[in-house]
Amino acid sequence: MSSIENDLKKIIRKRPPVLEILLHAIALGEFTMPQLAEECGNVKTAVVRRYSRYLMKMNIIYRKAEGIYALNEFLKDQIEKFVKNMGIIAHTRKYLLINGGQYYTLIVNRRKGFAVKTIDKKVITVIIKNADTLPRWFSVRHVYEKLKIPIKLASLALRVMFIMGILERSTIDGMKVYKFKK
Repeated sequence: MSSIENDLKKIIRKRPPVLEILLHAIALGEFTMPQLAEECGNVKTAVVRRYSRYLMKMNIIYRKAEGIYALNEFLKDQIEKFVKNMGIIAHTRKYLLINGGQYYTLIVNRRKGFAVKTIDKKVITVIIKNADTLPRWFSVRHVYEKLKIPIKLASLALRVMFIMGILERSTIDGMKVYKFKK
């Protein structure tokens, strides 16, 4: 593993939104900061600029002209290889789900910045093992009452399971309900 990959791994461990910015920068190639911010799900440009500084210090992103930035072509193959080995499960404009050992990391793109949430895989395993105790269509409240998992943790677990494709989601009477896919 090269020094660039080691440095990237250290930065991403401390600041996971850097990976989100890197993925969108790879997709765009050449961009302005407002374009990159819009690509990241309309996050504020100042927030994107703050996280892209780490990539600029490593010369992964460089300033091509006044206000125009580009991905370093010499490092592109190395960076794409690094990204493939990161364990990315799902990636859209609104979120990024990463498999990181015994945890899943969910990065949600919001207007004011990135929300980074981690959840232990054991929580998801418990919900899957106890699927027979839950009703066919269940909500966060059912998981809380039947499995004694705190509401915030249950909500995050169900969201991650939906993104991974384990659950189907629907809305009944204004309430989000989930069902296991067969």
